[in-house]
Amino acid sequence: MTPSLKTQVRSLLNLLATLAIGATGALVFSLLSWPLPWMLGSLTSTPLASLLGFTPHIPMRLFTAMLLILGIYAGAALDPSLVFTVWHWPLSLFGMVLLVIATTAVNHWYFRRFAGFDSTTALYASVPGAQSLVLIMGARGGADEKQMLIPQITRVLAVIYFVPLILVSLGDLTGLDINRIRSVPAEAWALPDWQSVVWALGAIALGLWIARRLRWPQPLMLGPLTGVAVLQITGLTDLSIPGQALVPVQFVLGTYLGTKFAKIRWRTAVILSGHSLVALLLTVTLVALMTAFLTLLTDIPAAAIFLAFAPGGLPEMVLIAATLNADPAFVVVHHVVRFLIIAIALPWVYRLSRNR
Repeated sequence: MTPSLKTQVRSLLNLLATLAIGATGALVFSLLSWPLPWMLGSLTSTPLASLLGFTPHIPMRLFTAMLLILGIYAGAALDPSLVFTVWHWPLSLFGMVLLVIATTAVNHWYFRRFAGFDSTTALYASVPGAQSLVLIMGARGGADEKQMLIPQITRVLAVIYFVPLILVSLGDLTGLDINRIRSVPAEAWALPDWQSVVWALGAIALGLWIARRLRWPQPLMLGPLTGVAVLQITGLTDLSIPGQALVPVQFVLGTYLGTKFAKIRWRTAVILSGHSLVALLLTVTLVALMTAFLTLLTDIPAAAIFLAFAPGGLPEMVLIAATLNADPAFVVVHHVVRFLIIAIALPWVYRLSRNR
């Protein structure tokens, strides 16, 4: 049934108010010269508005449109040298496998021992990635949805909020360009020739079709990313997309994630979020140890390794990596591998746990 005109107007006004609230937070963060102001500012102001009684909302269509832009940007950041660089990654990919197992086990123990979760809920609350898939599987598996949802949301929001701050505070140790992070990039660029545009549009469409056909995770991002990446790596195109293109992506993503706390009672959220932050601290400790270890064995920048292992969502981590110029290709590959590990192994782990 088509929504009435009154409902459509109400939804539009709510969207405009939500965007205005997010923009206010972004403006404050910009004036304070804090990192990633468009994402972290909107991510801060939106939950605060919810606490004051407003119900923010971002339509899924707007959010998915940003994923499309992000995929194209990340794909264009690649070049033919990636073929030679990827040979250095098997060790870090093996480290990713170990981290998924270790963090899930440690967090499961914590949620069972200190938060009082049942075994099934603790399992799905502990998995460090593939949030959408985990929530669907957990709901079907009989997990307590509230106890499972809040730790997953808290983990993603905390990672998005604090990981950039941590990396920026470490400065030269991570190899990041601090001036780029604290402001909107002002990069010179030129429009690509029409042949490159045609190639890119065709690759984006084909990538979307393949991603949906094969049921890839985040197809609207990974489809265009893959299509454009193939063109870039093979040398068929040499696209250059300015960093300014990420500003609307940061803004919408930060505002969208901030709306996730709109319908949760704050007393319940605070209690469960406290346990979630402790579990996240355990996870980040393991990630930091693995990052330090691989930094000694490889020449991969510490910021890229940390972002590749951080327990955030695929779109969020790719966005942060692209914004910080921290090897987004490396981050994409590792987060996709983690998604596949979780998608394949989690049903078997759940079945084994039920049979014990």
